[in-house]
Amino acid sequence: MNTVTTIESLRQILRGYMQLLERFHIRESALQNYLKAYPILLHPSYKIVNSQVRLGAEYVADFVIETYDGNYTLVEIEKPTDRLYLLNGIRHRH
Repeated sequence: MNTVTTIESLRQILRGYMQLLERFHIRESALQNYLKAYPILLHPSYKIVNSQVRLGAEYVADFVIETYDGNYTLVEIEKPTDRLYLLNGIRHRH
């Protein structure tokens, strides 16, 4: 695959993701499935991406990403319509 083809493929992937984000009633599972199919959107230097990883008895990470340098990143995604913070700056609990 040449550079131009790679860039165009990335543009198409990004356009598809942007279209998902523009949907008002998008389900979080639809976002998870898209990101699972195109993990480059989560981290450009991913080695392994695991989804729905249990963190003890109480928590589940949407994604755990291992990079080639041996680091890990935990990702929790939310729907674009979810409020993360209240107007007073305090984190919204849902």
